[in-house]
Amino acid sequence: MKRLAALTIFTGSFMVFGVQPLVGRTLLPEFGGMASVWVTCLAAFQLLLIAGYWYADRASKCGRAYHLILLLMAAVWLAVVGWRHAAMAESIAGIGNPAIGTLLAVLALAGVPYVLLSANASLVQMLAGGEYRLYAVSNLGSFAGLLAYPFLLEPWVSVTAQWYLMAVGVLMYAGMLWKLRVLSSEFGVEGEKGLSKLETRNSEPETHNSKLDPFLWLVLPGLTCFMLNAVTAHLTSAITPVPLMWVYLLSLYLLTYVIGFTDRGSRLMPLWLALGLASAALAVHAISVTGEGNCRFAWNLAGGTGLLLFMVTGLHSWLYRLRPGKDMLTRYYLFLAVGGGIGGALSGLACPVAFRSAVEYPMAIVAATALAAMALLRRCGRYRAVAFALVAAAGWYVMHQHFKMREHVTMEGRTFYGTWCVSEEEIVNQHGKRYPVYAFTHGGTTHGLQPKDEVHKHEPTSYFGPLGGGLAFSTNPRYAAGKPVRAAVVGLGIGTLAMYGREGDSFRFFEICPEVMRLAEEGPFDYLRECKARREMVLGDARKRLEEEDRRGDERYDIIAIDIFSGDSISMYFVSQEACALYRRRLKDDGTFAMHITNWNIDLMPVMKAAAKAMGMKCDIVEQQPGLFTYQARWVIMCHDRPKFPEKTWFFKMDEVKDVELPTDERGSLVPYLMLWQ
Repeated sequence: MKRLAALTIFTGSFMVFGVQPLVGRTLLPEFGGMASVWVTCLAAFQLLLIAGYWYADRASKCGRAYHLILLLMAAVWLAVVGWRHAAMAESIAGIGNPAIGTLLAVLALAGVPYVLLSANASLVQMLAGGEYRLYAVSNLGSFAGLLAYPFLLEPWVSVTAQWYLMAVGVLMYAGMLWKLRVLSSEFGVEGEKGLSKLETRNSEPETHNSKLDPFLWLVLPGLTCFMLNAVTAHLTSAITPVPLMWVYLLSLYLLTYVIGFTDRGSRLMPLWLALGLASAALAVHAISVTGEGNCRFAWNLAGGTGLLLFMVTGLHSWLYRLRPGKDMLTRYYLFLAVGGGIGGALSGLACPVAFRSAVEYPMAIVAATALAAMALLRRCGRYRAVAFALVAAAGWYVMHQHFKMREHVTMEGRTFYGTWCVSEEEIVNQHGKRYPVYAFTHGGTTHGLQPKDEVHKHEPTSYFGPLGGGLAFSTNPRYAAGKPVRAAVVGLGIGTLAMYGREGDSFRFFEICPEVMRLAEEGPFDYLRECKARREMVLGDARKRLEEEDRRGDERYDIIAIDIFSGDSISMYFVSQEACALYRRRLKDDGTFAMHITNWNIDLMPVMKAAAKAMGMKCDIVEQQPGLFTYQARWVIMCHDRPKFPEKTWFFKMDEVKDVELPTDERGSLVPYLMLWQ
């Protein structure tokens, strides 16, 4: 029976944390492919976990037969979702507010099944006589479920089939739970004696009946969930939002429960906390690392990994030491879920509304340092002064570095689509002459700048110089011949590409973020105001708007230029087979398609080579070399016939780019193209 209990709790937890990336993967296309989709999903799952543990607390007192019936109904619902998931997600996404829409979509797609499955750990442990160490098995199952998704499911199985598999898995879990219940009745587990015949010795908690304990049952999981969301938001603003990164961070978080909720792991609590404090120092240093690219991301990845692995393990070890007797088991887990839900709601829902910049990460570092010091004080009270000094120093330094990075910021904002700011900076040429500029940063990456001086004020800058984004226009035969063109620009930024507009041209700009559109039209940048072409602004998801145009039969475009960034991330949603087919339908036969693929963490060249093959077009990948006001930038230029490029254009050799299969909306992943290890 103990083996069956372990297998049941492992399977249930496998399902709980297998459904999380599946829901995120399903919703990404419907909400613009933004990394914030996953952070909001995390907050939703943490809130649903409260309902799950509350349900487990009630079910443990009211009998469990109806629980099996509800699981069967949940399996049927998951099969229905597999059949209609795209239509359901699309209808909910149309409500307007993307954060609320994401929450409602999570609830509609998997809310009830998730609540029932999240009761797994508490109910099975009660059937097994209150064996706390089964919680480590539960988290091991969650760990396995997460790792299985990006490596076994996402690359090979369609999203629809994944939902059907989830329904089958719930049926199998219900069968194991029924068998476990039968065995527990046979052995008298549900009687007065409990599982004394089967139960191994369970070590007693270190602390009993402390008035502070219930408070810490809330605070500790609240902080660790807050830290998980903060680290996730901090790191995924700089990398394409693929389930692998979500899985990596959430797996680390679950591993801390696996280690911390054992006697051996909890005995090492001082070591975990000491390593956690060192990781906090590394994370603070990573915040101050300047520049962009793999180096900066590697520092931040190392700091975030250390915080989740060591600091959170130490705090969860402390939480294990504070566990109550078996009669309070379900109440204890309910408190843990409530604390986690509060932490998730604060980081995923409240902070984006309350703060105009991303302050969650430094806040989490300071709070974790304070709690780690508090835990060590309970063990080593004589070092109280040193602990308080450490917390004060960490708090001062973290906030100092955070505000130092923002000393030149003149405007800033925060939406579901990320944080942005405008800063006044200076560019210095090789002779020491200084040029003041306005710079626009979105998600931690500079997305455009405009010099203040009249000589250079209207030059195309950043990624959009004549040998970068400007090639989208100069390589088009109609544009090169001086004829008027109709152009679609996907991703507005500060409107730099508007400088290529001429009298008679028609430019349609697509932008998903209302604040970015307002900034480009009314802020310190005047590229749009100086645009000579007739311009039209379209607010919303560009792919959906292009699909609407396609259904209406609107006039096609001579040029489609795509610059879709949020931080340093590009969503697979914009490079799938379905997306490329849409671009080809919206483009004239002699049209030019251009896409900005500059990225420090993912190599999109093989994907774009496959896209060109699917679209039946010639493909060139060029790289703009850095200049005074331009950055190094990589662009893909596709035409029906290979165009004439300007002199000094720098090309990649296409025969050296490997051939791959283009992913689809339903199946495929960008994980094979990640360059994190380079």
